[in-house]
Amino acid sequence: MTQKANTTEIAGLLLDMDGTIVDSEPYWIASERETMNAYGKVWQDRDGQQLVGKAIRVASQIMIDQTGIEASAEEVSNQIISNMERHYERSGAPWIAGVRERLREFAAAGVPICIVSSSPAVLVEAVAKDAPDKTIVATVAGDEVQSCKPDPEPYLTAAKKLGIDIKKCIVVEDSNSGLQAGIASGAKVVAVKGVAKIDDYEGITYLDSLSSLDLDAARALISSAE
Repeated sequence: MTQKANTTEIAGLLLDMDGTIVDSEPYWIASERETMNAYGKVWQDRDGQQLVGKAIRVASQIMIDQTGIEASAEEVSNQIISNMERHYERSGAPWIAGVRERLREFAAAGVPICIVSSSPAVLVEAVAKDAPDKTIVATVAGDEVQSCKPDPEPYLTAAKKLGIDIKKCIVVEDSNSGLQAGIASGAKVVAVKGVAKIDDYEGITYLDSLSSLDLDAARALISSAE
């Protein structure tokens, strides 16, 4: 695929990963449950839902606090990541319907696309490699920044990596921590429906999924911010 010059006002498309472009929450909940089972503890779906959007070290510490297991956050994180890698190797990236087509559309228009995730780099890279060819040009993972979402650092880092103005970027997120990070960064923010309930925020756009955000809609969002 030949990438055209970006003639739109969109400087970049910055995408959360879990729940936004891939339906990985079932993988996460299964991996968390498998990890807790190894410690002789029960972990249910509703327990996992409270961890949506949180960095894995933070999530691991919450799991330790709730179950009382004798383990460090690093140990729990490593086991969860190992389980997640196995799920990806066995079943592939669970792309949300319509996302791959949108990636191709924005990339063909010359809009740089970056995955910005709280997940560790090994998992972010697995998804990026499985994306359509020449669509994902950069990634920012949770273990590559000092402060994870809801801090704006991940999105500001993405804009710096791409050499673009964050105020001309569109952030797409499905969690409260991610939306707060996007808003604080100064980007134009789009919320999509995920597994966790998201709050109402002023000045952001709510859509059913990324597949609802085409180029014309994205241009309109950037224009409205000017």
